[in-house]
Formats: sequence, structure tokens, C-alpha cells
Amino acid sequence: MKKGTLCYIFHKALRSRFVSILFVNIILVLLFSLKIVQAQENLPEDTYLYSNTVYFAVFCLCLVILCILAIIFILRLKHTSEKKVKEASLELRHITNSIHAGFVNFNLEHNYEIIYASNGYYDIVGYSKEEMQQELENSVTTLIFPDDLDKFAALKDDFENGEYIQKEIRMKTKSGNIIWILLNGNYIEDKNGSHTVSAVLIDITESKLMQERLLLEEERYRVAAEISNDILFEYEIDEDLMTFADKYKELYGRVPVIPHFSDLKTNAEIMIHPEDMGYFPSIAGHCEAVKR
Repeated sequence: MKKGTLCYIFHKALRSRFVSILFVNIILVLLFSLKIVQAQENLPEDTYLYSNTVYFAVFCLCLVILCILAIIFILRLKHTSEKKVKEASLELRHITNSIHAGFVNFNLEHNYEIIYASNGYYDIVGYSKEEMQQELENSVTTLIFPDDLDKFAALKDDFENGEYIQKEIRMKTKSGNIIWILLNGNYIEDKNGSHTVSAVLIDITESKLMQERLLLEEERYRVAAEISNDILFEYEIDEDLMTFADKYKELYGRVPVIPHFSDLKTNAEIMIHPEDMGYFPSIAGHCEAVKR
């Protein structure tokens, strides 16, 4: 039995009524025996010795019974506490396995060895627990994309107990695909002084690819605007916001973002040549109609 378990059981026992009742019974037995001995001091010696021996034996028997009851109580309390710990552990494991992400706890000192990983983690990387142990030394770093190893290794240098971690890293799965992972977790220093990290890993590959596609489209838009003599624009109907390309500012020296674009009185004098003024009301009216 571990020292921590004994301390916990002793603490619980002190707070329970059973120990109080036990002590009270011991005191009553002692007082009762003392009274008996005092009451028999005037008896003949043989009778006194015999009675004293009998009552001493009864006293010892009472102590033995009380000790047995105490042991039963402690064992029952230990069984109850271990059952609660086991149930809590199973519930935590069920939660970590049911979420659509991976949970991993790994050591920072011993080659980033995995202490525990949920089913979700193994689903993300494509390896089973046995394959990780036999083929990849059960190390987290064996799956990290080489260009991100420095970023991952910095976890050891940045260790601060309880500090929150959030990093985006790339990992290589069993199928050979490179995936983006968002790592959210905390540094933990256990009772033995070991430095570990407990983290949730979320596959953000789709969102990263979407972000890259968006950046690519923005770059194409910028290049097209630079090489064209036309002025590209974007009109946000709900906001009534007109945004021109940078070439607008280059040609006209005006701010390329115009709020309340359909406001005829405000924008007509700024933007429209008097000879073309007749076209603007219909354009502005069309924008206003689409907005409604």
C-alpha cells in the first residue's frame, strides 16, 4: 500500500465517527476494568487473582474485537477509495477517447516518450499503440515534420509548470501525408520531478489549406490589379461599402474605401464628372435596391 494511500485512509478515518466510537469504547473498557480491580481488593487472594485474570482476558478480548473492527473499517475505506479512483480514471479515459481530437501526455526528458495517448491520437497519426512502441520508439518527435522539430524541441526550454501551450506543427502520418496539428496543452511537473506535457491535438489541415488558398487568391487579385489598366472593385451590399483596388488611389489620390456608397449626394460631387451625372442615379438606385 502506498504511503499516500495510508495517509489518505488515516485522514478519512480520523474524520469518521467510527474512530471516535472506538476510542470511547477503549476508555470505557479501561475504566470498567479499573473499577473491577478496585472493587476486588478486599476479596481473598485466590479469588482476586482469578477474577483479575478473567477480567484482564475479557479486556484483551474486547481490544482484539475492536482492532478487528478497525482493520475491517480501514480495508473497506481503502476499497471504496480505490474504487472511486478507478471509476474516475475510466471516466476520464472515456472522455478523452470520445472527443474528436487526440489527447497525449508525453515526457520532455526521455526522448519525448508517450506516457498515455487516447484512441483519437492514434487515429490522427494512423499508427496503433503497438506500432508506435515497436517501430517508432514510442516517441512523439518521430512523427514531427523535420522543419518543425526546432519548434517542438523548444517545449523543453520553455518549460514552466502550469504554463499554457498553443502551437501549430506539422506531422507525418503512417500513410505519408503531411497534416497540420494545433497543439493545446499545459506543462506539468509530477511528484517525481519529471517534466511532462499534457495536450489535445486537433487536425486543422483543412482550415490551413483553405487559408493558403485564400492567400493565393488574394495574391492573384493583387497581381491582376497591378498589371491591368482597369480598376477592380468590390462592393459589399449589406454594408453599402465600396472597396477599390490600390490603383484607384494611385490614379485619383483618394481613399479606395468608400462607405455609404449609394448615398448620391455625398459621392456624386466627388466621383462623377458633370457630363456623366445622369448615369450615377440609376447605378446608386440599383445598389440600394439590391441591398433591400
